[in-house]
Amino acid sequence: MYIASYITTPSLNPLQKRTRPRRLINTCTIELEEFPSDDSVPPYAILSHRWEEGQEISYEKMVKCQSGLTTWQSIRSKSGYKKIIAACRQAREDNHTYIWIDTCCINKGDHGQQSQDINSMFDYYRNSEVCYVYLYDFYDGARSLGESSWFSRGWTLQELIAPLSVEFFDAKWKRCGDRKTLCSSLSYITGIGVDILRFGYGCYTVRVGIAERMSWAIDRQTTKDEDRAYCLLGVLDVTMEPRYGEGVESAFERLSKVLHESDRLRGEYIPKTGPDLIDRVSYRTRRVRLLEGPRTGNPKNSQEDIGSMSSGYWGKHWWRRLKLPSRSNV
Repeated sequence: MYIASYITTPSLNPLQKRTRPRRLINTCTIELEEFPSDDSVPPYAILSHRWEEGQEISYEKMVKCQSGLTTWQSIRSKSGYKKIIAACRQAREDNHTYIWIDTCCINKGDHGQQSQDINSMFDYYRNSEVCYVYLYDFYDGARSLGESSWFSRGWTLQELIAPLSVEFFDAKWKRCGDRKTLCSSLSYITGIGVDILRFGYGCYTVRVGIAERMSWAIDRQTTKDEDRAYCLLGVLDVTMEPRYGEGVESAFERLSKVLHESDRLRGEYIPKTGPDLIDRVSYRTRRVRLLEGPRTGNPKNSQEDIGSMSSGYWGKHWWRRLKLPSRSNV
């Protein structure tokens, strides 16, 4: 049922996990609808995308438009609104009545709700019918897939591996392929094993160590430093309350504490301080990549030596750019 007002729910547990999002966009009406429990949530598609500064449509803005406090005309010129419309159109074509989009389905004004959404987001993607990956800076046939900035972002890691079905679209919403058909290229770009991408992350969770999972994200970027740790919560299957402003080292130190208090390590060594944890995973990542040598199976339309470590595409001579930290940091 749609609720056209701001909601303040008292005494929310910020660490409570949900299996499905309680707020979805109706792809026919383009309006938010809310659901009282996980069991009441209908099947839904989900969008993975890069945020554009000043262009995204927030939950507050959507509520104001639906309530008549402002006009839809005020947001129609923004690329974020056009993205919502295009994603809803694609979902309707695929017979999905609902879709979840983080920009307008997360109420950032309620810390408890936001914390629950962050801790539950991996499950949101895993339980979706399909995940649409929108690459706003990629044109199929004109650029290398790995050049898209989507591959350099922290949060998109879980959005790549969590869903059962992932489909890629270029800037014009032309379908480029799915995770299975592109698994070799995606593995080359991200360093994630082909089998994980082909068959799904859930089938291989017990076989992949904590340090390896963290290494997948070590070169990725986030707008807020703390999100470098928070974006790993679902990948590591732990919960932790987000505390924006605490700093990245504090966030990683709390993450380490949560890992040590859980049964996730299974004898694996993980440093207990934030700086040591970051250094160890960084060292492991670079050492593994150095020992592997040049990767084979270049991404579709890849050029000879373009991109950088932070872009997600390493180029033909990527190993020349690596500098291993000293052994004292291991």
